[in-house]
Amino acid sequence: MQAEKTNISDSVDLWIHLIECADLQTHEDSIQRRMSVAVLPIHYLTNMMNPKYVGKRLSSDQENQAESWLASKHPKWLVSFLTSKIKDKQIYPPSMFADDVI
Repeated sequence: MQAEKTNISDSVDLWIHLIECADLQTHEDSIQRRMSVAVLPIHYLTNMMNPKYVGKRLSSDQENQAESWLASKHPKWLVSFLTSKIKDKQIYPPSMFADDVI
């Protein structure tokens, strides 16, 4: 996937789309193997942090990989990330999570 406005979180979503595509089910194992080489936990994290995706299509294992990566590489950011993930309204304004903001 190459385009001027493509980012890593878009590519994660595209990989997931390829795996879920009914027309490609006979190739699912091959796609899974390639994805496991191409996509790293930080890529899942970018998908989770993108307001367009917020990790909606990630598996719980992929989310755990992203959170573990963040905890090991940048532990001081983990609390901020988790509070935004749960949409903590005591810390962030509710308007930040509105659909029309995206």
